[in-house]
Amino acid sequence: MMDGFIDEAFSRYYIFLALVLVAGFCALRFDRVLLEQSRSVVASTALVISLSLCWIALTRVLQFPICGDDSYIDFRYIRNWVNGISFDYNPGERVIGFTSHVHLILLYLFSSIFRSSDVALLSQMINAVFQLVNAVIIYFFAIDLFSRRSAALAALFVYALDPYGIQQTIFGKETHILVTFLVLSIWAMHHKKQTAVAWLTSIMPFIRPEAVIWWMVALVWSFRQDRKKLLSAYLFPGLCVVAILSALYFAFGTVIPHGMVGKFKMFYPMPPAFMLLNTVWMIGTGIFLPRFYLDVPGIVYFLAATITGLVTIGLSFKVFKLAALRYYMAAVLVFMVIFGIKNPAPFGWYHCWYSLIPVFFAALVFPWCLETITDSKRSVLKRIVALLSISALLLVQLLQQFTRPVADLTAFTFAWNNEFKRLAQFGEALEVMKKYPGWEEATIGAPEIGYLGYKHPGKILDFCGLLSPEVVKFGRLPDSHQGKGEVLEVNPAIVEALKPEYIITLEAFGRELLKDPYFNRNYERIATFENTWADSKGLFLYRQKRIKR
Repeated sequence: MMDGFIDEAFSRYYIFLALVLVAGFCALRFDRVLLEQSRSVVASTALVISLSLCWIALTRVLQFPICGDDSYIDFRYIRNWVNGISFDYNPGERVIGFTSHVHLILLYLFSSIFRSSDVALLSQMINAVFQLVNAVIIYFFAIDLFSRRSAALAALFVYALDPYGIQQTIFGKETHILVTFLVLSIWAMHHKKQTAVAWLTSIMPFIRPEAVIWWMVALVWSFRQDRKKLLSAYLFPGLCVVAILSALYFAFGTVIPHGMVGKFKMFYPMPPAFMLLNTVWMIGTGIFLPRFYLDVPGIVYFLAATITGLVTIGLSFKVFKLAALRYYMAAVLVFMVIFGIKNPAPFGWYHCWYSLIPVFFAALVFPWCLETITDSKRSVLKRIVALLSISALLLVQLLQQFTRPVADLTAFTFAWNNEFKRLAQFGEALEVMKKYPGWEEATIGAPEIGYLGYKHPGKILDFCGLLSPEVVKFGRLPDSHQGKGEVLEVNPAIVEALKPEYIITLEAFGRELLKDPYFNRNYERIATFENTWADSKGLFLYRQKRIKR
């Protein structure tokens, strides 16, 4: 079975190598100025483009096809939709449990075209395609904005080697779709294309809901650019948005994703300082410090990244001379406040708004270093500093790579961590459930419901309230019940009132539940899986002692 699994991974990889060839050809062919350059310039340009695009294919495609748990929420919608069951998470329950309408539409279209039942794999491949497209867009974008080919190559190289980009491709969310629209909208701002900006930014909230912030920033830019054209630029995009929102309201009775409601009602708020530092850490890594995305190696590194992040923000308004980039950085500051103070949990896909900062800095710093090194008129000290700087910048890109060959998976993969260990254990828990009659129709209650919902045909009771409106009315337990490092504690009242036949939870999320008298009288543990995430004592599977049929 594993041999066939590996063969399929390499088959996909070979297909993407062909796409890399096409993308590389397009980048070289349509760079008309390059045709007038010397052979050495053409060769070096081709080399950097080839290495960057090949690295995208290698690290994004040659992977095991398993995504993050949250992504499987979208995938269950698609599975139900494609199979003609209903466009619901739990059939018959009209709930907007997704946040990216565009992502779902793309998944549905490609699932229908390729007749693929593996939505997780399809999502990864869509992300990988968007990364190849983005790489080519960024190359021409940087040439246009910074007027240097070395800037474009540096921007492309840093984008390709960004470990956050690798992680988000495999995680299966809509990050790279959003990046496409973000780059294009900044580019349209640079060329003062108000109508293009209006259309791009009006679509973006249907990729990520918080993109409405970027839409407002773009509206301010448009107003200051030419207020006379404001109405004509935004009229038709605005009407389309109203039509889409009306359709959503007609279908679901709301336009607000239920997850936004459940998240603030059910999750414990994280300390504002922690959340703010988390966002600053992301901004401070990827160019001047390596971005160790999965495991932050100690408090010293975290503090260094935080300081570097603050310096990066300050420097950006000094070194980014172009108005479009300054508007982007202004939006970054707004997102920092929203995610750093108001957001209850540090979900990784929110960091997509900061992911272009290393790309823009690389486009400025790398060319300056190269020009200083090759300029014989500069002092020896400046040339040494420039040489050391560019060496350090390149070293950062190499150090932050967490992809490596791993036995018994496919080929190259990022480090195996508890996110994916839990998913494998959810699968094992479902296998245990299959030993009991009626498991297909049973309701599973769980705080992490993505993978379980994708694999289980029956109802899912979401203890987070992201998809289960009936859960939200119970709210979370008092803040005094919050355990170490947790953002969620399962409220026992939910279990007593709604009585799911099975419960699957990490011990860290169920400590108060495990003390509850009703729960202990009516549920028995039928499986335990070793898992220490968030200081858990394991992942537990419970079954109602007397299930009525």
